[in-house]
Amino acid sequence: MKAILRSHFSGIILMAMASLAFSVNVVCVKYATQNLPVIQVVFFRSFFGILILAPYMRHKRVTFVGRHYALLLARGILGCLALCLHFLTLSKLNLGTAVILNYTGPIFTAILAMIYLKERPTPTLLSMTALAFLGVGLLMGTDKTGHLFYSLLALFSGLVVAYVTIVIRTIGHRESPLTIIFYFVGFSTLVTAPFALLQFQWPSLYEWLALVLIGVATFYAQIWLTVALRRSDASLVTPFSYLTPLFAFLFGFLLWNEAGSWLTILGAGLIITAGIVICVKEATD
Repeated sequence: MKAILRSHFSGIILMAMASLAFSVNVVCVKYATQNLPVIQVVFFRSFFGILILAPYMRHKRVTFVGRHYALLLARGILGCLALCLHFLTLSKLNLGTAVILNYTGPIFTAILAMIYLKERPTPTLLSMTALAFLGVGLLMGTDKTGHLFYSLLALFSGLVVAYVTIVIRTIGHRESPLTIIFYFVGFSTLVTAPFALLQFQWPSLYEWLALVLIGVATFYAQIWLTVALRRSDASLVTPFSYLTPLFAFLFGFLLWNEAGSWLTILGAGLIITAGIVICVKEATD
């Protein structure tokens, strides 16, 4: 019994650490994209991801190629699109707003699962979906930046993330998670490299540090998230993944003085609540 409790506690701590690492990632992205082209930041995030991931995969003797090429390539294409959209919206919107709109992915995933995987909707799913979109309406309606277009792009990035999730669920356990991630960072590096070179600006010392931290923080966040899900039930640890948008709102306030209204907080709260309920429901079904 004590061993089980320790495993659950360890899973929660690792998920919280992953959420903090993801929030450090978005802080560094927002800082770097204030002066550097977004596509250049996307390139370095992907390139540093390869530099960190490739030796780890060789050490673990994990295949770089995989077997399900079409699905892996689809994951790479969709992942690259989601990453570009996410980084672009981070550069234009308040940090918390951009992150929470991107975190609508689980809500869209539940909807897409009904369409593509023929999963039957439940009253809980339908009510939480409605609650989430009410939150989206409140959040976008109270955004003081005046960038409705970028808010819609942030929401679209959440939809693309949902498609990525569907692809990964289709692959299932037939490919290593490391191989799936490698296709993502590899494709993103190849696609963004020419555009990054055309717009290249030499980063300052602090911008280089931010670019390196983006790659390192994302790598460890993904590792901690994966281990957390292996050590404990998904229904127990998944809610703690929503610490990321909470951290993002906090960092946005502390670093950029991005204070939201009570309607903004309510909208974010509705999205987080709906996302947690849907994630837990899927994990326990």
